[in-house]
Amino acid sequence: MGEFKETLISGMKWTTLSAIVKSIVKLLQVSILTRFLPKSDFGTIAIALLYIGFTELFLDLGISSAILHRQDTTREQYSSLFWLNIITGLLLTVILWCLSPLVALYYQDDSLVLILRLLSLNVLFSSIGRQYQTIQQKKLNFKFLANVELITFIATFLIAVTLAYMGYGVFSLVYSTIFSIAFPNIIYCISGIHQDGNIHWHFKLKETFPFLKIGVFQIGASIFDYFSREFDVLIISVTFGRETLGVYSLCKKIVQMVYGLVNPILTKVLTPMFAKIQNEKKRLKTNYLRIIEILATTNYPIYILIAVLSTSILYNLYGKDYIEGQLILSFLAASYGLMSIASPVGTLQIALGRTDIGFYWTIFRIITNTLFIYVGALISINMMALFFLVYNVLVIIPFWYIQLKPMIRITLWEYLRSQITPFLISIACSAPFLCLWYDKTSVILSCITSVLYFLLYIVMLSYCDNNNFLMRNIRKFVFHWFEKKP
Repeated sequence: MGEFKETLISGMKWTTLSAIVKSIVKLLQVSILTRFLPKSDFGTIAIALLYIGFTELFLDLGISSAILHRQDTTREQYSSLFWLNIITGLLLTVILWCLSPLVALYYQDDSLVLILRLLSLNVLFSSIGRQYQTIQQKKLNFKFLANVELITFIATFLIAVTLAYMGYGVFSLVYSTIFSIAFPNIIYCISGIHQDGNIHWHFKLKETFPFLKIGVFQIGASIFDYFSREFDVLIISVTFGRETLGVYSLCKKIVQMVYGLVNPILTKVLTPMFAKIQNEKKRLKTNYLRIIEILATTNYPIYILIAVLSTSILYNLYGKDYIEGQLILSFLAASYGLMSIASPVGTLQIALGRTDIGFYWTIFRIITNTLFIYVGALISINMMALFFLVYNVLVIIPFWYIQLKPMIRITLWEYLRSQITPFLISIACSAPFLCLWYDKTSVILSCITSVLYFLLYIVMLSYCDNNNFLMRNIRKFVFHWFEKKP
């Protein structure tokens, strides 16, 4: 347990640094770009990335999950997997290039042809370095991964802002996006070839079959999950227009930044570590419940605060023209708060080789989620966001029954107990600040409000839940630090 904890803390340290810098830089980037670009440009990029992101799902073929799961991969297998990625990347890039005019015709926007064709290069660049990135993750080399990501985030920010200032318009987003994919993957590839020497002129499709067998359910689940996750963007792009999509995508970007700040820290570290203890079910269950408690303790207060301060956040980040998205941001924040607690289940699926469960769950999710979003969209954009929240509340029990119960024999009460106290305290602490929901408060007042909210949350959680793992370790750290002071 000691070695597990030390590796977990070390990995979290580096991934936390990377995630914090990523969130801050992306927030600054979008905040600055909204001053240079119209809402419709963000809508255009949202449409393009919708199709690019879907195509990239076929690039991996579930191989990354299989590499993390299997502990006995040979040099020849690594080489065959690498060339399979390259071949797949080339084919998908050509397909995207050819289909770009059809997408542009559907949206009646000729500018999408060039944008889609440029962004299709991301698929090819991803195929070069994806495998080596996975290998570094499997080796628990989180320091190297974090350093590459840090350089990429800062450079992408500088490129995007500089090009926007120079008048490149929507192409400032296009070129910076290409760089954000190309640069790290080239680094991963060069580093991997130099260090591991696994890649040579060797390719046998038969050697990839064991990996594809594990990954087939993963890619199936990813495809359906992507459609379920991005169905809102597809509906808005067709129903409400480019400007509304621009506002919605920027609201969604805020909650996704928070989601990308906390959750990847754990999933990047836990996936390879859970794979190493995949045969110790009791230990898996204990650590999984602990992770859920940690996520609930950190995530619930953050997302609820975003929901309460939605008007102020939009006003200060994007300007007065984006305040119309206050309800959207509030509903999305609450939805992503619930989704963030469920996200670590993917680490269990990969570690246990049970991606089939994730596949079946995603089929259920895509059918039900699509129905809720579609019905909400028939009324208004705000109702669509509300229906999305209602859906995420209703699926908590089916999620436990279909996924967690079969994999680690966890009871519903154990799952809910690990997160219910932080949730209720977060709600209670937000009550005194609800009066600020309509106000366009300044940055300083918003910061003061946030500090007061978190202080109240910490005090109440410490008083109501003495056994909370995260709070208990924070107290130990603080007491130890004071004891060391002369």
